[in-house]
Amino acid sequence: MKDDCCILDPRNSYYIVVEHRNHLIVMSPNPVPVRERKISFVFRTQNSYTPLFGYGQKEIKNGVFAMYAANGDQYLNGESSVDINIADLTEWLKENGFHNICYFMYFDLNGDANAQDKGSYLENIGIFTDVLKE
Repeated sequence: MKDDCCILDPRNSYYIVVEHRNHLIVMSPNPVPVRERKISFVFRTQNSYTPLFGYGQKEIKNGVFAMYAANGDQYLNGESSVDINIADLTEWLKENGFHNICYFMYFDLNGDANAQDKGSYLENIGIFTDVLKE
């Protein structure tokens, strides 16, 4: 794999942002220093950026963090990427129960838009982040 995707100045530190098509965006809580021309942050074992009012990641068990699922409408525009609301359920309803198509609304990443995804939505509705999609 090529590791020359970008020019990292070793004198600087950078925030690391992870975007996923149907999860809330997460960002490292602090700038991460460059070490040996690379930057690294383990999102799984520590929470991401948590502002005063928004959310970072979901602690799924003690010391294990994951992205909040069910942000299904974020591909519509940049503002859709910051919260889980009724628009996400509306997008999910368009695919629920159909087969043999390319799904986007399977929030649990199992390849099928079904009732389990609605459970993820119901569990996470109202969650939002202050990390904006660029």
